Amino acid sequence: MTSPISRDVLVGTWRLEAFDVDDGQGRRPWRPPASGLLLYGADGMMSVAINGSLADTHPTAAVLFYAGRFTLAEDERGPFVTHHVEQSTDPLRMGKSLRRDVRLEGELLHLHGERPDGLRSWLRWRRI
Repeated sequence: MTSPISRDVLVGTWRLEAFDVDDGQGRRPWRPPASGLLLYGADGMMSVAINGSLADTHPTAAVLFYAGRFTLAEDERGPFVTHHVEQSTDPLRMGKSLRRDVRLEGELLHLHGERPDGLRSWLRWRRI
């Protein structure tokens, strides 16, 4: 069952369970086996760290980290959280506001995003 979204509901630590991407070639896992943590603080700050497989890539390409403020809102597509990036391992994310459509089902948090280049992502997190 889907739960209402509020800052209080998001606050806490979440462990990554699944991370899929679609770049137009079809939906597939991102650098399996990916692992990560997502933290939302009561002070409105957030951080995320995800590590993917190092197979066939430069080690830093399999690491995603960013942190900054977060805000919640809702529109015709439903509730969403925006991550306002202040620090990142990816310089292209610095200073950006990243929209993530959000759905909460019990202890599971589902986030879906889409980059300007069309890459779509689906992440499933479990509260710890």
